[in-house]
Amino acid sequence: MWQVLGQSHVDGRLDHDKVKVKSPQGAFRAIRIQVGDAAVEFHRVVITYADGTSRLIPVRSRIAAGRETRIIRLGGAHMIKDIEFWYARGNLNNPRKPTVTVLGMR
Repeated sequence: MWQVLGQSHVDGRLDHDKVKVKSPQGAFRAIRIQVGDAAVEFHRVVITYADGTSRLIPVRSRIAAGRETRIIRLGGAHMIKDIEFWYARGNLNNPRKPTVTVLGMR
């Protein structure tokens, strides 16, 4: 079962956010990222584990509203500290601000 780890909103043309995963969430084996309300163009996604190591997550450039990334396997169970996003609104003509939700699977 997927569990919500956190959420952020893309407010501007270019944006950077950090979703802090609240303790005690436990260890996760996979994540996926859902986009709502409007498209998002991802530039970079970095996951930081509780032990301080980090990993660049490959995410395709643009994800439409109502879509999500593929399942991203973490190569074993990891405690997640936070996930950083560098992204932009995919359609500036759309008045709705995108939401980005990170889900984790144990």
